[in-house]
Amino acid sequence: MKMMLKKSVSVLLVLVTLFGMLSMSAAAATTYENDLPTVYLVGATQTVYKNGKQVWPVKEGIDEILLDNRNELLSAFTSSLMSSDWSIYGDALGETLDKYYSAGRLDNNGNPKKGTDIKHSKTPTEKTSNFGLKDYMFNYDPRLDPWETAVELKEYIDDVLAVTGKKKVNLIGRCMGACFISAYLCRYGRSKVDTVIYYASAAKGSKICSELFSGKLNFDTATINNYASEYMGDDEISALLGAIVNVTYTLNMLGMGTDFASDIFEQLSVEVFPDLLRRTYANMPSYWAMVGEDDYEDAKNYIFGGYEEEYAGLIKKIDNYHNKVKVPLDKKLKQYRSDGMKIAVIAKYNVPFLPLIESSNVQADGKVDITETSFGATAAEYGKTFTVDYLNEAKEKGTIDYVSDDLIVDASSCLFPNMTWFIRDIDHSEIPKVIDTLMLKILRSKGQKSVRSFEEYPRFTSYDSETGKLTPITGTIPSGTTGNEGGGLSNLLSVFSSFFTIILNVIKLLIKQTV
Repeated sequence: MKMMLKKSVSVLLVLVTLFGMLSMSAAAATTYENDLPTVYLVGATQTVYKNGKQVWPVKEGIDEILLDNRNELLSAFTSSLMSSDWSIYGDALGETLDKYYSAGRLDNNGNPKKGTDIKHSKTPTEKTSNFGLKDYMFNYDPRLDPWETAVELKEYIDDVLAVTGKKKVNLIGRCMGACFISAYLCRYGRSKVDTVIYYASAAKGSKICSELFSGKLNFDTATINNYASEYMGDDEISALLGAIVNVTYTLNMLGMGTDFASDIFEQLSVEVFPDLLRRTYANMPSYWAMVGEDDYEDAKNYIFGGYEEEYAGLIKKIDNYHNKVKVPLDKKLKQYRSDGMKIAVIAKYNVPFLPLIESSNVQADGKVDITETSFGATAAEYGKTFTVDYLNEAKEKGTIDYVSDDLIVDASSCLFPNMTWFIRDIDHSEIPKVIDTLMLKILRSKGQKSVRSFEEYPRFTSYDSETGKLTPITGTIPSGTTGNEGGGLSNLLSVFSSFFTIILNVIKLLIKQTV
């Protein structure tokens, strides 16, 4: 009996030991070199409510607003057409937009109206290991001042550290979210941050915001012809309008053609558009955070010229962000990197802008151009490659290894050339899992990672939407091949990108009444 008991105990001890070893192996399999919580700030996707009703972003698209108010707008448009006084149409359009935008609009000091708010971030959950990218999502009001919101972000980061027992967090900022992360870093420093990833970032600005806010709109006849042909829809009236514009453009005729439309756009851009912006996006400090440094003063003059006193509170906020975040950001990030904070930048390209702004020919991801999102890359114009002279100069300077094999991007001019990944043929709004995998690798590995750290994720890759995979770029793009269609911009910039559509759709409605 004693012998049997001893054998049983021995077997039990062996099983316990084996179980312990298996448990340790399982734990080792999910233990990472660098296991820290990540605070993730996505783009401006948060919804603002008032009394349970969504007030931002505006649910209705421009086309829907136009159709719902077509009688008033047609009358005003006809009056402007007959009198050449486009303020009549501008006033009618402004009053129409007020019906939809006023509830979520900020006051002239850039403050939210009483009763409007977002669903705030959930209380951070307790966790000590195996952190995912989206365990801790920080929700922010996409209308407000990033500098002021940085106070809330600091509190959230402190809460995450408290429940995880860690001393540092990782930060990911995508699109506008990168502006809020930049404000946090410039206001509170790097002491609680291990790694920062700027992902399709607008921290350095967005050409769309910059040039629309500064009135740098493209109204040449070729652009109007292209826009009317490609972006006006596929119904019979749209086809008719496109044909009219195309024929008059081809024959260089006046009337209901591109010269006529161009004249309307030119007048509206001076007399009406700044007012429409003040009624919609230009009273929101967060959108000013996406105005690039080079266009900032022009944008302030364009939007607030003659209204400086009325908008003094708002101007004070956007000046503060510009001077304390946008201007010193590069210098601060380089210093923080020298002090030990790790940095990675992920940029997308080969998706065109809509042909509405002066810089519509630059390389971009459909919403942010590659120079901004990569912190300084040099790129050929969209649809083109570097010249032979440029490539020869790069060889002489010893920077040819930084040039992509498709001859479109030169990473040598980036703020962090060896910590910047470029992904071709992917729209700004696409967020495939394969990029999440890359970011997890960066965050979970020890030490500063570079574009040479992961064989499967080199500096330049191309995204295949059918397979969901990234493949290294090994040659030039075949002639006639482009990236994904730029399509329409998201609700973030719907008023801006629909400026042409508003006018052309009114013309379309006028045609519809006569056919």
